[in-house]
Amino acid sequence: MSQIPEGALYAPLSSRSATAEATSTAAAAFSARTLVGLDGGVYDDKLRGKQTHLDNPVKDVKTAEAARRRRGERRLRRRKAALTRAEKTRLGDCGKPGGSLRYDMFVALHKLWKEYMKELFADEASKAYNSEQALVKIVRADYHGAVFTVTQSKCKHFVGISGIMIKETDNMFYIITRENVVKGVPKAKSNFSFVHDDNLFTLYGCSLKGSAADRVTKKLRWKNSVELI
Repeated sequence: MSQIPEGALYAPLSSRSATAEATSTAAAAFSARTLVGLDGGVYDDKLRGKQTHLDNPVKDVKTAEAARRRRGERRLRRRKAALTRAEKTRLGDCGKPGGSLRYDMFVALHKLWKEYMKELFADEASKAYNSEQALVKIVRADYHGAVFTVTQSKCKHFVGISGIMIKETDNMFYIITRENVVKGVPKAKSNFSFVHDDNLFTLYGCSLKGSAADRVTKKLRWKNSVELI
């Protein structure tokens, strides 16, 4: 078996192999063929030793325009989903008189609500409404058609508003007054009173967050204190 010279084992490696030199030469030649007007100086300044994306297809102008048009249509559909202020005013939902909603249109709803409350508390023999079961019913009741009066509110502008509650959202009560004006009152920082069976009830708005349907299924958490206004 022949001996390998010691100098061959410990000879320093070349800083650039033949494969690397060939790859660099091929990249330069490819760039020169692909990029119009590229000379050696530009290649050395802009491309040598840097990572370059060689695959850069030209975007289809028609495709880009179609995508922009679709985005605009989606924005327009989302904008149309919500009522504008002019539309709300025309429907009587912006606190201004002269809309299509009138107080007398909801008197029948108020009568239905009174019958609903009688059925809800039919088993309340004492009519004191101070049992735990009665309190749970009061919190979970549906108040569409109830005559609400804002007794307290952080915003003094809402205090004294009275009328039939015609719409409830997660954070608002909408009340139509006898002057045919729809007022939106936030539940938070507001207290509402109503009368049922010759009893005056006060509802703390902070405890009524969520819709009426959500309150039926939501687990109630009793608090030792209520939020002061």
